[in-house]
Amino acid sequence: MRIDNMRGIFALMLVVALATPVHGGEDPDQQKIEAATNAVRLKLKDPQSARFDSLSIGRAIGSESGEPRENVCGFVNGKNSYGGYEGRMPFSVSIENDGTIGTIYIGTDALWTAIARASCDVVGIKLEG
Repeated sequence: MRIDNMRGIFALMLVVALATPVHGGEDPDQQKIEAATNAVRLKLKDPQSARFDSLSIGRAIGSESGEPRENVCGFVNGKNSYGGYEGRMPFSVSIENDGTIGTIYIGTDALWTAIARASCDVVGIKLEG
């Protein structure tokens, strides 16, 4: 019963994180980073174990749409089902023009690592390591 309650809480947190605009406040970049890391955290097996590093925001003009594009990029390490840390994984979270969270890429394997890195490269962020 307790596990079902925790899943319900995390599901609610995910809905709030994805639906909450990140505009406003004194430091919009910090708010975007917090919203993005919360969204990544909720994709992990153990959201509370998430450790983030090398966080930054990249900005570019979309080549197809001509619209501004923002991504929060960095690395995350979280615990797996056995309670051990999985290792540092690159991630990219797009911030939509209305300030909400868009696409989330987490490098859980070679393909997703390449996609996360490419998404960061587009906005001028090179994820090293």
